Amino acid sequence: MTAKITTKIFLPIFFMVTAISLAEVQGFEVSGDTFEANFKITSWTAHADSSTITSQGYQGDKYGMVYLTHNLEGRAGKTNQGNFTGHLRSVNNQGEAVVGSLQGVWKRDGKLLTLHTLDEFSNGVLWYAKGTINLVEGSIKFIVHP
Repeated sequence: MTAKITTKIFLPIFFMVTAISLAEVQGFEVSGDTFEANFKITSWTAHADSSTITSQGYQGDKYGMVYLTHNLEGRAGKTNQGNFTGHLRSVNNQGEAVVGSLQGVWKRDGKLLTLHTLDEFSNGVLWYAKGTINLVEGSIKFIVHP
C-alpha cells in the first residue's frame, strides 16, 4: 500500500517539475544591454577530429584589439555540431590587458557556424555571447551580453 501511495504522490510531482523545467528551458531568454563584436578569421587549422579558428578585431577604445582562438570539436562523429574551448587576449590603447577563457557549443548549417559561448575574464567579468562564423566570408559576428 505504501508503494502505491508513494507512486501516486511522486509521479504527479515528477511530471509537474519536469513540465516547469522544460518551460523554463524553452523560454530561456537573455536580456539587458548588448553590443556587437566583429572579427576577421586569420587562420583555420584542420585536425583529424577538430578545427582551430583564430580571429582578431578592434572593439573600440574600451576593449582595443581582441584576439580569439576557438578549438572546435565534433560530437560523437558528427561534423555539424559539437563543443569548443578557447582563449581571448585583448589590449586597449591605455595598455590594459584582459585574458579570457571561452567555452560553449556550436552547430553548423551550410557555411554558417552558430556559437553559444559563456566566457570568463581576468577582470572578473562573465559574458554570454551568441556568434555566427561565416566560413566563406571569413568573418565572426557576436552579440555580447555582459
